[in-house]
Amino acid sequence: MQLVQNLSGGELQRVALTLCLGKVADVYLIDEPSAYLDSEQRLHAAKVAFMSSADPAWVAGFYSDISLSNLRARFGRLL
Repeated sequence: MQLVQNLSGGELQRVALTLCLGKVADVYLIDEPSAYLDSEQRLHAAKVAFMSSADPAWVAGFYSDISLSNLRARFGRLL
């Protein structure tokens, strides 16, 4: 176990996503969920966010990385 101040940016981001998605909600608004994550972790985080949410929850992820635009094909609509 590590102290929070000793975690890397990617580790902190994964903790934040876990805490967010661990709560039951009708809507999840997630800003830059892939920040500080490598490309493999980015796709995994998107899959977890969009596939593990309680049905009929809405998940809105806000991305500035255009390379993640292929998320629409995998997980639904991209606005």
